[in-house]
Amino acid sequence: MSDVLSFEPPLHATKHCRHYSYEPGLSGGPRCAVGCAMSEPGSLGRCMPEPRGECPKREEYTADERAAWKVARAASMARLANAVQALPRAIPLNTSGEIDCPNCSGKLRYARWHRGAEIACTTPHCCGAHFNIAGGVDWPSRGEAK
Repeated sequence: MSDVLSFEPPLHATKHCRHYSYEPGLSGGPRCAVGCAMSEPGSLGRCMPEPRGECPKREEYTADERAAWKVARAASMARLANAVQALPRAIPLNTSGEIDCPNCSGKLRYARWHRGAEIACTTPHCCGAHFNIAGGVDWPSRGEAK
């Protein structure tokens, strides 16, 4: 038996049409998996959670798919909160480091710079995030009074 936990997420079941996706970047943009035109004015409205207009190819995610996605998102947020709590108190500016991940057998890497921070576990899909932080503020903050 392996020590490595799996956090493979389920299908990303949103309230959009199941064929809709959005690719970031200069060559990205909205996409339809079944080939509906997405470039005409108003065409995206048919894919949105509250559709504006009819699309004969629109398909919804099932209630089970949406429930599985909701459970996975909650578990992911709990792992992220647990990881932030495990970080060393007040990481110095312009430093990085690594600790054992509190969620799995991976390593939790962290970095801190002037107005931001990042954490990422080496186990796929365990946890990771970028944080915007105001200048001059200690991070992570535990909410203690000064």
